[in-house]
Amino acid sequence: MKKLLLLIVGLMPMALLAQENVSGRFPSLESGKAMNMQIDMSQMTISSQPIATWLKVRQAEQPQWDAQYEVEHELKPQVSAGLVSEANARLEKKGFVLLADSTTQYTLKVVVINVERKGNNVNSCQIIDNASGRTLVSFTLEGKGGVFGSMSNLWGDGFRDAGKKLGKLLARYVKP
Repeated sequence: MKKLLLLIVGLMPMALLAQENVSGRFPSLESGKAMNMQIDMSQMTISSQPIATWLKVRQAEQPQWDAQYEVEHELKPQVSAGLVSEANARLEKKGFVLLADSTTQYTLKVVVINVERKGNNVNSCQIIDNASGRTLVSFTLEGKGGVFGSMSNLWGDGFRDAGKKLGKLLARYVKP
């Protein structure tokens, strides 16, 4: 009993810290419905550098690679494929799904803020009521990248992790 109490007391600061990243209230999501999803990469940085700067650094480090191709055809597809597919894998169990370019009651906007070389990523998320245009909730979503593999593989690991966390979070608010 004493160990359980210590565990609870020890975890409370982490739970409180996680709540600081959320502002607003999550809407009640209905099973059998969908939510529009938009991914915005216009503010994205790589290793805390603007993409143009990172491209120059990456090209200098690896002259045999096409850094622009790497970003356009390896990183950006990993964002949408990993994030959306993993989130939907969790949400489909609840009868809910995230769709791109659809007409729904709510839109989930994911703004990719930063991606590290190992795939760790930080994303700013908002759920917007499409009827009023009002932001209902804002939160930060972080994904943990991989350890071994190509940079593309590590990026994929990070966005799959973020997708799992997103799906788990949204699943809490899906009502039957």
